[in-house]
This record gives sequence, structure tokens and C-alpha cells, in this order.
Amino acid sequence: MQTPLHLGSALPVHAAADDRAVIDFKAPFLFAYTSWENKVRTENGVALLRGEGVTGQGGVGVNVNLDLSAMVDKIPALRVRVGANNKVPQLNLRLIDSKDAQSVWEFVLPVPGADWVTITPKDGASFSGPNSREKGTLDLSKIIQSQLQGDWNAGAMDVEVNAVMATAPTPELLQTRQAKADRERQERERIARTSFAN
Repeated sequence: MQTPLHLGSALPVHAAADDRAVIDFKAPFLFAYTSWENKVRTENGVALLRGEGVTGQGGVGVNVNLDLSAMVDKIPALRVRVGANNKVPQLNLRLIDSKDAQSVWEFVLPVPGADWVTITPKDGASFSGPNSREKGTLDLSKIIQSQLQGDWNAGAMDVEVNAVMATAPTPELLQTRQAKADRERQERERIARTSFAN
């Protein structure tokens, strides 16, 4: 059974009907670290990643019991609003499973504005194909912790997040994902040819 991650609010009104909120911000963060500690918070179902001294060098998280195994081909999407003071170009989502395998999805933040914007990870990364893996392959059926993290630069952070959603890949995202796979295949072939020639 799937349990929402209470990191924020329910599905935003601007989301497509087939998008599903898997992480919300109704409850306070369980922990925060570095420049976010004792500074960032949730309010009215929104994660407020801003404040005096809040930079890209920080993160927050919650312990969860989440099964995303039915969403392997879906793409995580963040619903964000970026404030005028933001100098951080990227926000990361980290999921950790019961064996401490960890995966990270990297989201390029939009320009500041008054509207909520839905963003997807670099290269159209799916739940089963994250931007990076640490300590093995993530077991999506046994997610025990979720974190939002900055990109570790020292710029000011001024971002609101009101949901992490699971969304079906658009044709454009599928094309982006295929282009990445093609680049990686070509690089592997180039390395193999070079090794053979030597």
C-alpha cells in the first residue's frame, strides 16, 4: 500500500489530472541540516526553503514508509515557486531505501516569478532511472526516507515547494531520455574502440 510522504500539501490545483502527489508538506520537517537547520519550515502545506542565511548548502527530510514500485516509469515532478532573492540554480530530491541505497534527482530551478511552475528532473529521469545512484540500486518498494537538498553552492535560497508528484513522461521527456541514453551508448562504444585499439 502506498503511503504519501508528508514532507507538503496535496496535489496542486494546477497539476494535470493524471499527476499524483506522492510527497506533501502537511507535516513539519523531521530534520534539517547545515544552513537550513532551524530556518526552513512548512506552512499551510508549503515547504518554505528560504530565510536569513539559507543557502544552497543544506537539506531537510522525513522518515517514511513508501512504496513507489508501481511508478517505475513515472517521473518525479516538483511544483515550485522561486522568489526574487534566489541564487541557487538547482534543487535535489533524494530517496533512501531500507538498505541505505540512495538515489538523487536533479531539478533545474526556473527563473523567479509569482506563479507556481512544475519542473521535471534533468534528462527526464524516471523513478527507476535517477540522475545519480549511491550505495547500490534503490528498492522503490521500501523507501524509508526522503530529503530535499540544495546544490551546495553558497548562493541565497528562496524557493517554495508545494508537492512532489509522479507524472507520466511527455513525448518531449521521452525524447530527452532517449537522447541521454544514446549519448551514453556512444560514449561506451568510443571507450571500447579506444581500448581495443590500444
